[in-house]
Formats: sequence, structure tokens, C-alpha cells
Amino acid sequence: MTPSEDAKNYDHKAIEQKWQKEWEKKGLYKVKDKVKEKENFFELVEFTYPSGNLHVGHWYAFAVSDIYARYKRMQGFNVLFPMGFDAFGLPAENAAINLGKDPKVWTFEQMDKMRVQLRSMGAMFDWDREIVSCDPSYYKWTQWMFNQFLKNDLVYRASTKVNWCPKDQTILANEQVIDGKCDRCGTEVVQRDQEQWMLRITKYADRLIDDLEPLAWPHAIKEAQKNWIGRSEGAEIDFPIVGQPEHPIKVFTTRPDTIFGATFIAVSAGLAKEWINIGWPAAEDIKSYIEKTLKEQSGVRDFKEKEKTGIYAGFTATNPATKEQIPVWITNYVLNDIGTGAIMAVPADDERDFDFAKKFYLPIKNVVRPTDLPAMAGARTKDFYDKFISGEASYEGYGLLINSDQFNDLTSEDAKEKITEFVGGKMVKTYRLRDWGISRQRYWGTPIPIVYDPEGKAHAVPDEHLPWLLPTDVDHTPDGTAPLARSKELFARTEKIFGKGWKPEVETMDTFVDSSWYFYRYLDNKNKKVFADPKKIASWMPIGLYMGGAEHTTMHLLYSRFWVKALYDLGL
Repeated sequence: MTPSEDAKNYDHKAIEQKWQKEWEKKGLYKVKDKVKEKENFFELVEFTYPSGNLHVGHWYAFAVSDIYARYKRMQGFNVLFPMGFDAFGLPAENAAINLGKDPKVWTFEQMDKMRVQLRSMGAMFDWDREIVSCDPSYYKWTQWMFNQFLKNDLVYRASTKVNWCPKDQTILANEQVIDGKCDRCGTEVVQRDQEQWMLRITKYADRLIDDLEPLAWPHAIKEAQKNWIGRSEGAEIDFPIVGQPEHPIKVFTTRPDTIFGATFIAVSAGLAKEWINIGWPAAEDIKSYIEKTLKEQSGVRDFKEKEKTGIYAGFTATNPATKEQIPVWITNYVLNDIGTGAIMAVPADDERDFDFAKKFYLPIKNVVRPTDLPAMAGARTKDFYDKFISGEASYEGYGLLINSDQFNDLTSEDAKEKITEFVGGKMVKTYRLRDWGISRQRYWGTPIPIVYDPEGKAHAVPDEHLPWLLPTDVDHTPDGTAPLARSKELFARTEKIFGKGWKPEVETMDTFVDSSWYFYRYLDNKNKKVFADPKKIASWMPIGLYMGGAEHTTMHLLYSRFWVKALYDLGL
């Protein structure tokens, strides 16, 4: 037969199914924790969400990683290549509501479909290691870890400004808001104040940056995490309000050497809103601008490319270096989660300040010149030279100070601490990263293992009552309140165990909590005493290769790195 005839006669479905059954019967892909004379290699792919059908993205993610897993096995490694389901979350709950089904029933139906499809791929997944995050045997350990974090002050409850999705009727973490919209449904997010459970991820900000350096990861992945955490080293300096010097505006700047060139104060809409909340009698046009800007800024990380807008706040502050009165402006390009929410604007040294000053006719004063400025008067640079001298161009680099009184001719670096001390400021570090709010006002998630005594004090559910089960008698329809608050079963269970007047927490956890530690459970998925045997952790970790979407860089990957560091610090 010719090659083309061979191809016509090749029944790939029948042949693949035959051999896949044979491989499964022989346990070809079952992996032992230790094989003589073979080094363990743990290859991980992000466990799949049970949508019910594979799409080309699954093939893209799993086929290439399967090739690599087989390659490592052929090299002589004992390769662990597991699969599971990230099975809690809003999409499953919303789908179930739309179909009139229970989220658990819908989710398990979809997982049954996807197991068949995933097995048909013929990938070397060890299905004996399967994990399902909505299974009580799994989320028992999610709850147990929450309790360990609570004991060690890594979990706390606080009233904070939260991102609220009006469609999904729940809080979203900052990382789940993209350009002001819910990353799940695309609805515009609104800001509101609400109590929620928080994880102290900010405690790990420095380590989350510094520990990236030795990793052989793609540069873009590391830079994305660094930028999201947003560590800045600079100075905090008070600019007294004229007429009310007892209420200074505290600014953060990475360039205190340029303070003699600060010609206005730029304040975030969020900080201005806080002023209003404590009694600032802002005019109606200012209030309207603040609300409009807050809505536009929700979930936005950088306004560099957007048109600068602003409104004069109606008062001035004193530049502590020059003693000059400078205007205070509320702007859209200063974000509330950067520094103190206020900056000293130096148009000659910052492109955004320069654009804003040009638009609103504010003064521009050069205070730093390039060290090679005299040599820049040649043909190609004369235009910049002339504009710089006349204050028509900004220079964001370092150099020698000018127009800065006794600090003239110092280098920018030498002047930073000297000027900070001169104006009574202090050198500090600031971060864009905020603590992780994990409370969700939805049903299909890990119940937060907290109960409240009759006085309203929170207590962790003891280990012997874990898993703290999700109740089944719940109306899932979102109405802005937590569905678990409507569960008679949950309230009755709480009083039965803890006593009359005790009440359960009715919020569930952000599903990114479930996926922050799942790779450990693959190592020991049937263990009822610990989340994973330390010996098995030592034999398989760290992960040799992790394949996943770059879109998870500042959510799942960042959260997982925090979670592992916290477990490590607790000796777990």
C-alpha cells in the first residue's frame, strides 16, 4: 500500500483507545514517591477549571507540557505529572444559577465530562494523584492553613475600601479588577467600605521581590511581579497647608533632591475623598470630579498613557525648602495606592508633572541638569538644550543640582538624604501592594472557619470540626448579601457545637486561596493527618517546571509564592 492508503486505513480513534486502556491497565503512568537510582522531577501545569469541555487552550497547555514530561522520563527521571480541578468559584455558581442547578451538582457533572476528555488526550497524567478543591477532604486543609495563619497574625479582619462587582454581587481583590472592570464578567467595579478578612501579604513584599533575583524565570514574569508589588525607596516630607499648618500634606517622593523645583502638590482622588470624609468642605464641582475620577481609576495601575485631568483644590501649601506657597491640585494621574496618595510635583523632572503643568499653565523650574549639559549644545541636541534652559523641557535623570540654594552643584544622590534632613522629612520604603482581601459574599467557595460568640468576638473553628462543611440548604441567588446567611443548617450546626447565641461566619474564601497550595496536595492526596507528609515534600519539591498562563503572574503565582513563604515561616 502507498503511504496515502496507509493513512486512510489508520483508525486512530480505535488504536489510541486500545492502547490507552492497555496503559491504564498496566498503571504505566502511576508514579511512586521513590524509584531506585532515579531522581524525582515534579512537572506542574495549572489545574483546570471544570467548565465541562476542553478547548484549544487546554491542548496548548497540556500537550506541550506532556511532551516535556515524557522527555524528562526518557532522560531517566522519576516524573510526577499530576492533574486536578480548581473547582470552586463564581463561573460554576453563575452557570448553576442560570441553569437552575445546585453548584455542586453542576461542577461534578462537568468534572466527569472533562475527565473523559482529558484521558482521551493520552497525556501521562497520574490520575491516582487527582485533587478537587471543592472536595471537603481538600478544603479541610485550606481551612486548617487559614487557622494557622490566624494564630500567627497573618490573618485579620478590617474595614477597608473594597472593589465591588454589582453583577456578581461580591468583593474582588485588586488583582481581579482589570481597567476598572471585573475580570470575570466585565462589569464596571464600584468602590465601597466593607469589613472583610485580610491576609498580610504586604509583610512579604520585600522577600517577594528579592527572592526573584536568583530564579531562572522569564524576565517579563519577574518584572511583572516587581512592578505589581511596586517597591519604592524615597522620602516622606510634610508640606504645611497655608492657614492650617497643623494639617500638613504628607507626600512621598523618590526624588527629594528635586524639592526646590516643586511648583504644585498633586493629590489623588482617593486621598481627597478621605479629606471630605473627615470634614473638608469641598465645593460641589470638586466632589463631582473626585467621584468621576475614582470610578475611572478603579483597578487601573498606571495613568501614564491617559490624558491628565485635574481640579484646583482651592488652597495652597508651603514648600518647606523654598518657603513658597504652591497650589494643591486633585488629579487623575496620582493613584491612592502609591505612596501617601500625594506627590510634590516637579514638572522639570517628571514627564507626567510636566504634561500637567503645561496643560494648566503651572510654573516649571529646572533644578537638576545633566552633568554633560554644556556638551549638549551640538547640532543634534541644541533643541533640547535651548528648551531645557528656558524651562520648556523636562529632564528625568540624575545630575547636578541647580537653583537649589546651598545644595547647588551636589549630585542628585548626594543631595537626597541631605535635603530630606534639611526639610524635616524621613527616608522610607513604600509599596503599591496591598493586603489580600479574601472575603467573598457568594456560596460556592471554601467556608471561612470562623464562629462568633454572643459578644461578637471571632473564634477559629477547632481542628476537630474541620472540614467546616458548606451547608446545602442555601438559596444561591446573589442579592448583595452572603448566601450562607440564609442557611438554617449552618446556624443550627453552630449553636449545637458552640452554644446558644453563637453565630457562623457567612463569607466564603476567594478561590485563589484554594489554588495557592494545591501542588503540595498532589504529593500526598489521601493523607488525613497532614496536608502532605514532610518527607514527600522534601523528595519532590521544589517544582522542576511550572507551565501556565502569563496572565496569572500577578494573581495566582504571586499568591502562591506568598503562601509558600508563610508556610515555611510557620515550620510547615
